[in-house]
Amino acid sequence: MNALRPLLLLLLLLAWPGHLRAAPAEAPAPLKVGVLNYMGERQAIATWADTIAVLNEALPGQTFELVALTIPEMTKALAKGELAFIITNPGQYAVLEYGYKVSRIATLENGPPVASAVFTASPDIASLADLAGKRLAINSVNAFGGFQLVWRELHALGIDPPDGVRLMEMGNPMSNVAEAVLAGKADAGVLRGCLLESLQAQAPDRYGALRVIGLREQSEVACKLSSRIYPNWPFAKTKATDPALAKKVAQVLLSIPDGEGHRTWTVPLDYQPVLEVFRELRIGPYARTGRISVREFFDDYRDWFIIAGVGLLCWGLYFVRVETLVRNRTRALAQANETLLHEMAERKKAETSAQQRQRELEHVARLSILGEMATAIAHELNQPLGAIATYGQGCLLRIDKGTFTKDDMRLAAGQIVEQAQRAAKVVQRIRAFVRKHQSEPEDVDLNRLVEDCQVVFGATTSRAGIAVEIALAPDLPMVLADRVQIEQVVFNLVQNAVDALKAQEAGRTCLIRITTTWQGAGAELCVEDTAGGLSDAVLARFAEPFLTTKTEGIGLGLALSRSIMEAHGGRLWAERVAGGRTRVSFWLPAADAAARAVAACKDGETDGG
Repeated sequence: MNALRPLLLLLLLLAWPGHLRAAPAEAPAPLKVGVLNYMGERQAIATWADTIAVLNEALPGQTFELVALTIPEMTKALAKGELAFIITNPGQYAVLEYGYKVSRIATLENGPPVASAVFTASPDIASLADLAGKRLAINSVNAFGGFQLVWRELHALGIDPPDGVRLMEMGNPMSNVAEAVLAGKADAGVLRGCLLESLQAQAPDRYGALRVIGLREQSEVACKLSSRIYPNWPFAKTKATDPALAKKVAQVLLSIPDGEGHRTWTVPLDYQPVLEVFRELRIGPYARTGRISVREFFDDYRDWFIIAGVGLLCWGLYFVRVETLVRNRTRALAQANETLLHEMAERKKAETSAQQRQRELEHVARLSILGEMATAIAHELNQPLGAIATYGQGCLLRIDKGTFTKDDMRLAAGQIVEQAQRAAKVVQRIRAFVRKHQSEPEDVDLNRLVEDCQVVFGATTSRAGIAVEIALAPDLPMVLADRVQIEQVVFNLVQNAVDALKAQEAGRTCLIRITTTWQGAGAELCVEDTAGGLSDAVLARFAEPFLTTKTEGIGLGLALSRSIMEAHGGRLWAERVAGGRTRVSFWLPAADAAARAVAACKDGETDGG
């Protein structure tokens, strides 16, 4: 068979087209293949040298270099990205697959089985159950075949370290475990499958007294085993290795022929049995799938607890400092608070008094306006009263003549009721206007308010021979206001316009124009007259208290009107317009957000138009 090996290698070389390419000027860096070292570096290199030799011969464009590494060394090398491939036991592979994304491309087909043997030289130990409370020598707690496989069997018996059995880690090479048992340092030991037989074959006089316990029935190998047999060692690529190169390496490994002294490979096997070991023992990828002890919790978050402790200490010092400052400042603020409360009480008292005086002034202003309108109001009432008297006299005459029918009585009664209701409305509005009241804001329609006010001031303008034009904007927004106060402002503005028009020269046009419009997020009402306009001096001091252009005025009407507008969040102003006219306007904000939104839309249409 050895004679056929060169021919097989030649066929492999011919199968790869890469052998026809010219060699590069500089040889590429060797690809490092990390191999698990559990029996010493020299033996680890010798065990896998034939496999690496086949790869170097089959892939001349690449150079593969073996590196013997312990479990910590291999983990560190993977973290640095120094390895292209690894050859390790299935337990460590499962851990590295989870932590470093390595991927198996082939599984060892021959060689020692992946299993463990528990051995002893003591006649008192006959089974695995006898290990309870004994000293057990192992290679390492992280060794898959050197401890974890046996731990699974002990775990099934309810024996778990450190309480169930005392572990003694002997390190590499694994033969140190056998030496510890022979020296009496441990009651029993754990070796990977078939290693005890190998040691006994090399030195029967030294290791012949050691015997395997907990034997399991199996026919796959001739070695004595204490654990189940698991999938063999994998050949795996690291995360950074080119998949195309990994594919070539896998093809070479799978094409190695069977033969004495050769390690052969097969397709990657299912490593689920390996994961079951970790899951049962809650180690490796399953280390924290169960409940975490308090000690483990503190070990995991030790740094955070230290930071939190330092933070709490700093916070405590800061708290003491702040408390000291607070106590000192509280003493100073206590007296200041007493003074402030006293001042607030005095201010509240003054505000209450001012509000009371404001209401009194408003009432005086309403009475002043009412006095000026008394004649007009009397005329307004005379009309319905005169009509009622006329209808009554007519009814009496018809009755005397005997010509008063039932239909005539119904018609006359209806007219009398209508005129009485008209008079009642005038009286109700005068009473509402005159009496004192508390401010009660409500949604007010300015258009409707103007129409209602016209019933009262209409008689005044008619008797004075003054024409009134009213132009009301459609869909005007509601405003949140005290209806009586806004009526007072409208009456005041109209009465001022009437007084100004009465004082002008004969022959001039007497006209009052009342308009309502949208303006921004609110509504505007304007009262314009043709009385000739105000002087610059009067405009500069518009609406100041006790400023009047009337011979018998008291100068409070416009001042109160301005204060009413400002209290509602609006404003009042006057201006001269073309044609020698005076325009006095006030603006009030819309009552709700919906109206403001409509106003914004209207502004947008105006700007865009």
